[in-house]
Amino acid sequence: MKIMVSVFYSYLYLFGIIINASLDLILVNTMFKRYKESRIKILLFLFIFYIADIILLAAEMVPFLEHFDNIADFYISGVDNVYFYIFTILGIATAGIFLLFTDYFEDESISMRNAIVFVVFLTSYVEYVAYNLANSTPVGLEIPNTPLSMGFIPVIFLLYVVVVSIKGLLKIRKEVLDPVQKSQINRMILTIIFYYFVTSNLIGFSHQSPFPLSDETTLLLRTILPKYSIIIGHFIMYRTYAKAKVAFLSYQKMEKLLVISKEGLPLYSYDFISSADSETVNILLSGGMTAIIGMLNETLGTSGIKMIEFLDKQIMIVHQANFAIFLVVDRPSSFLWNAITIFAGILERKMIFGDQTDSLIRSQPIQADSDLKIAFGL
Repeated sequence: MKIMVSVFYSYLYLFGIIINASLDLILVNTMFKRYKESRIKILLFLFIFYIADIILLAAEMVPFLEHFDNIADFYISGVDNVYFYIFTILGIATAGIFLLFTDYFEDESISMRNAIVFVVFLTSYVEYVAYNLANSTPVGLEIPNTPLSMGFIPVIFLLYVVVVSIKGLLKIRKEVLDPVQKSQINRMILTIIFYYFVTSNLIGFSHQSPFPLSDETTLLLRTILPKYSIIIGHFIMYRTYAKAKVAFLSYQKMEKLLVISKEGLPLYSYDFISSADSETVNILLSGGMTAIIGMLNETLGTSGIKMIEFLDKQIMIVHQANFAIFLVVDRPSSFLWNAITIFAGILERKMIFGDQTDSLIRSQPIQADSDLKIAFGL
């Protein structure tokens, strides 16, 4: 009976591996296509992450197929436990890549602290594995009872990834005003929970249960449920990035865009969020409007000025021959510089080749909502 259950679990686990690998390939293709479409660098982190997960699955398949008829020998008894070391090293590597992804998503840069933590944990565990293999110590993935044991490296690192990543995303969620982007952040948090919190707790409980577990229950907790938890995370991540607007592929907080002619007259404005939600926009549209526009007008003849700090906001500036564009944001990014440059080019072509050719008409308001949405991926 136990052999039949073990074989059933083997097929169930194999089915999970096939789904996992299929989703990895779909996500790799999705991230590559979206990167080609947007040139947003953060997508490369996800591209590498899912490539690394494919490598992890390939390493996992070898011992699994060798022990297909009785996977309890491998996952419970610890036969060929050198593979467990490989799984753990690759698991730390993929978790580290995801940590750097969330780091870059928050601030379009990688913090030195997270990079050092990742390298220290990975190298420490590699040294731990090298020592055990040199001394033929059959530890496998069993978590030793001694609190200071190096066997806790993967657990501590996964906990660090979960806490730091979710903390960063929660901070972003407080600042996000667009409901679509807020929903995207919620899905990313849910992905982290399924990827690392649920899986690590299931595997950890199977190793350190306060009461005895049957082999069938141990297999379920150690193999089947973690695998399908990762699959759920893959589905959520696909939904998050496959259909998302280009502007939401990385964290951007845009408030208002202004186009001002060389004569100092407003030609076009666009509110990315309702003015009621933005203190900066309220100021721009209230009694301080004249003073702000006067300050901006002084920059029209000075193409070297590309950024103005205003309260806790940044005003990005792109100059053209007949006008300048001002974009109020929380922080500049390479995506926003590219988008505002594209939009400036579209407007310039409209003024040269369209109906707005003389100075008088160039000083009149223009319609460009559709052009802006194309440039900014909205």
